[in-house]
Amino acid sequence: MNTNKITALSGALSGKTVDFNKIDAFDYLDVTTRFNVEQFTFTFTVQNLFNTKPPIVGNTIGSTSFNSGNTYPSSYDALGRRFAVGARVKF
Repeated sequence: MNTNKITALSGALSGKTVDFNKIDAFDYLDVTTRFNVEQFTFTFTVQNLFNTKPPIVGNTIGSTSFNSGNTYPSSYDALGRRFAVGARVKF
C-alpha cells in the first residue's frame, strides 16, 4: 500500500475573482497486491484508488510546462484512477 501526501500550496492569481491563493492538502491512495501460484507471480495495482481529482488552479499560474490543464500534472494525479496487472514466470 502506498499513500501520497500533497501538502498545501500558496500562490497569487492576479486579476481574477476566484481565490486560488491556497491549495488545500489531500492524499492519494495506491494499493498493490502480489501473490504466487506455483512458478507464477501475479501483481495487481490500483493507483489513486478513490479517484481523487486534482485541484483546479486556473490557467494563468505558472508556465504551461508546469501548469497544464489548469492543474500541476507533475505534482498531482491528473489521470485519475488507473489499474495495472502484471505476471512473471520463473523457469
